[in-house]
Amino acid sequence: MTALRFNILSIAVLALCCCVSMAETPDFGNNWQNAHLFNADESFVEGVLDAGGDVDWLKFIPSPQSIYAVTCINPESNYKEFQIFSANKYNSMICEITSDESIFNTSCTFYIYCETAAPIFIKAYDGAGSYEITAMLEQSFALDSYPDICSSPYSITLTGAITVVEGVIDNADIANPDKDCFTFDAVSHQKYRIYCTGIDSTNVRIDVLDENGKELQSNKDEVTYLSESGADCRIRIESQNRSHWKLGNYYQLVIEDLGYISDDHSDRFDFATTINTDSSTVSGSLDYLTSLDNDEDIFVFDCPGTRLYRFNYHADSTSLKRLKMYNSGYYDVLESFHKSSFPYFELDPNSSFEFSVEEPGPVYIKIYTENSSIGDGEYYFSIEDLGQIGDNYSNDPLAPTPITSANTTKAGTVVFASDGAAADYFTFNAQEGKIYKIRLYQPFGSEDSKIKYAMYEDIYQSPLIESYVDKYFAAPEDKTYTFRISPNHSLVRNQGSYYEFTIEEAGSFTDNQPSSWTQAMHLVNDGSTFNASIDYSTNLNYDLDYYSFTAPSDGTYTITGTEYISGSLWFRLFSKKTYDSPGSFEVSGSDSVSYNLTAGEYILKVEHDNPHGQRTGNYQITVESPPFFCGDLDHPYPPGDINQDCITDLSDYSLLASDWLTCTDPNPPCNYAP
Repeated sequence: MTALRFNILSIAVLALCCCVSMAETPDFGNNWQNAHLFNADESFVEGVLDAGGDVDWLKFIPSPQSIYAVTCINPESNYKEFQIFSANKYNSMICEITSDESIFNTSCTFYIYCETAAPIFIKAYDGAGSYEITAMLEQSFALDSYPDICSSPYSITLTGAITVVEGVIDNADIANPDKDCFTFDAVSHQKYRIYCTGIDSTNVRIDVLDENGKELQSNKDEVTYLSESGADCRIRIESQNRSHWKLGNYYQLVIEDLGYISDDHSDRFDFATTINTDSSTVSGSLDYLTSLDNDEDIFVFDCPGTRLYRFNYHADSTSLKRLKMYNSGYYDVLESFHKSSFPYFELDPNSSFEFSVEEPGPVYIKIYTENSSIGDGEYYFSIEDLGQIGDNYSNDPLAPTPITSANTTKAGTVVFASDGAAADYFTFNAQEGKIYKIRLYQPFGSEDSKIKYAMYEDIYQSPLIESYVDKYFAAPEDKTYTFRISPNHSLVRNQGSYYEFTIEEAGSFTDNQPSSWTQAMHLVNDGSTFNASIDYSTNLNYDLDYYSFTAPSDGTYTITGTEYISGSLWFRLFSKKTYDSPGSFEVSGSDSVSYNLTAGEYILKVEHDNPHGQRTGNYQITVESPPFFCGDLDHPYPPGDINQDCITDLSDYSLLASDWLTCTDPNPPCNYAP
């Protein structure tokens, strides 16, 4: 719309020197229904906004199917806002056709398209003071008749580097919003830029569809397009979402020919470049990026079945590329090892990784990027055949393959068949006082892996551990465990099922305090400090320490804990007789808690707040009793202490002598009666 753009300075001079102004008497309407009517004949209307939030509405009646220039001038040193609205064809409501423009001691010009003779409204508001408005007919432009459906689009003939098509999205009939559909004869490997320009009232978007009408991209201001096969696309112009009622949608559709782009490798499986698996280097380049489809390079090699390979890759450090692999029938090899939302491998500038393929047949490699602005450029890779894989490990949970010693790696494959996958089973004898690490390596193995292991004490019970990442377990006693290697989902068709399973010896421990209620260590209750430790902490087993102490009498007892471990400890108190818990408290650093206890025996359990977090270390305990007294549970009366003074002496003998032969038996010979 270069021809439509007026020189703002010229308009301002015209306003000051050549135009007849009309003073605002009375105040212009403060709503659109009372808008002041003026003529769009280049004459200026002068208005004044009063202080305190005054709003002025003005309007003019346009000629239908015309483009108008509306100029607003603010000579004041403050900000004034101006916005353009249009009435619908029934004159029953208005809608905005431009965004508001804030101007400070200057002017602005709006260019708008008018489908009908419905009034055009100008709203002035914000800063107080004078302003001027003028409107003029810029040019007439008739409504177009481009097709609304993309099955029979209007064919654009490209005319050189840039082709421009003008049109209008006519939304005068709100019930039937307009659409314009186009196509053009795309040339193979020719790159095109497709975008729309317009005027201030323009509010359109671009949707791109393929030849079958499938939407490729929607709600865009600009797209780039390239087809290796030369397939044509469909271009649909319509109002922006949620704005199908908006008027003034004159537009210019621009198709810019960006030139021929060569491509070194095909993006089609049936034309994939054949490569070898002998470590020879393959070079390639992603040659173009578009907002619709980027360049993709596809390669293929033949796999005899159940093989392990290494992929080595190098590219410029700014090159953000991805890799996908497909087996027979285009099954996604990588997807077998990643969550469905991330079925690809992000290629670092220097990547090297292994992958396995179970079924014989062609294996396709696709290198691509999903970023429309970066990721093109050169890359190099090679594939090395690491040899045949397979195993004869037991598939019977009742007769598992023994792992005779720690640090022995079992390399195998989970064999997939039409009825599912056959799991591999192993057994391992854990030794008391040892800590072990379970490792399951797979090509692309990670938290997104599709092969997992499970650890059982009883194969018919729930697993103790089930995971696909490294886990630790401790053996407080000698025990035999069974391990199962299986797919994460039993019916997943995994195209790469190689694994390496290892139980590594990761340390040892000595449990210095009892780990059971029945063997609880007795603590003194006189405030003495007892030094202890959390000796092991793993994903399966962790150290629990149990202590007992006596509350010799009813009263207040204070328990103090001090920890020297990362994290905190929990002290949990129980009645040994009733199993009731008077309470628990967390120890971080050093903490004390007092409890009102009845006389009796108590159990204190100590554990880490994150017992599986592999955190060990020292701590201290003290138990302080209320003052001891004669006859409490820790200081009982000795036998023969008749007067209960905690000593058996002559006083007790005297009491005994004074009642010598006294009989209170109601039966003969005493026949005692009170």
